[in-house]
Amino acid sequence: MVGGHVRMAALLVDDDPALALKHALAAKRRAGRLQVVREAVAEAAYAAEDFRLASSEYQALRRMTGDENVVPVLADCQRALGKPSAALELLADADTAKMNSDQRIEAVIVAAGARQDLGQTDEAQRLLRDAIASRRGGRIGQARLRYAYAATLEASGDSTGARTWFVAASELDQTNAADAQRRVDMLDGLPVEDEVTDPDDDFIVDEELGDQFTPDDAGDEDEPSGGEPADEETASDQPDEEDDVDG
Repeated sequence: MVGGHVRMAALLVDDDPALALKHALAAKRRAGRLQVVREAVAEAAYAAEDFRLASSEYQALRRMTGDENVVPVLADCQRALGKPSAALELLADADTAKMNSDQRIEAVIVAAGARQDLGQTDEAQRLLRDAIASRRGGRIGQARLRYAYAATLEASGDSTGARTWFVAASELDQTNAADAQRRVDMLDGLPVEDEVTDPDDDFIVDEELGDQFTPDDAGDEDEPSGGEPADEETASDQPDEEDDVDG
């Protein structure tokens, strides 16, 4: 029964995250101490944009496993809850040496987003430039960093710079898993399709970057870091559960 609910949550999370969450919560009522169940609830809640529940479940997972790889998504939940300072505090306190390469890149992107939330656009751009200059993360990570940097430039009104970096992201994203080329077309005034692929989707290529194209003035090679005082409020570990989906 528990396995069936977890399996259904996994199958539905992309297309119907609300129903996926109901399945995950049904599994939690029967086996709430299982790590795989709490992970299913966390992922489904995040996909369903129930960020308070997702934050609670990711915090529980971190306590259960000691896995620092959940910190970037936990910090992103804090951003979604309107707590960018808390997000930065989480990232500053995390042990990045215990994160895999993908999550170290994600941590930089989330930190830059939190800085933007606080109106610190220059610092957000610096974090991304430094991460790009470090040439870490392989083609996947570097494409994502370039995309994020382009988005910050576009948000600040620098359409020319944004186009340059969306092109750079597109050149590394050989499968167009993100919508970098679509963003280039939009800036060029070309017709585009309505559907947008999530820029955080996985890329296919997974090799180290080497000497790939980097636009000028990429910044220095310092590792981005820093944080702000955390907000006092945190989500409860026992959120309200939704209706069962049995039968």
